[in-house]
Amino acid sequence: VLDREIVVAHEWVAQAIEVMQPLVVRRGQSIRWSYPSPAPLVAGDSQRLAQVVVNLITNASRYGASDDVI
Repeated sequence: VLDREIVVAHEWVAQAIEVMQPLVVRRGQSIRWSYPSPAPLVAGDSQRLAQVVVNLITNASRYGASDDVI
């Protein structure tokens, strides 16, 4: 069941980055991100949206070089 709500995009992106940061650092990589001001609003399930970003970061880290910036 999706928990649809209006969420600020940078909140769930930041949540995903916080979860993935230790893995990325262990691999010698870093994450750089920015967002427009005001941050966009998104209608969706913030937990599932964060999981999408976690999956993208995981894949970028897995297939990236040790000094890559994600």
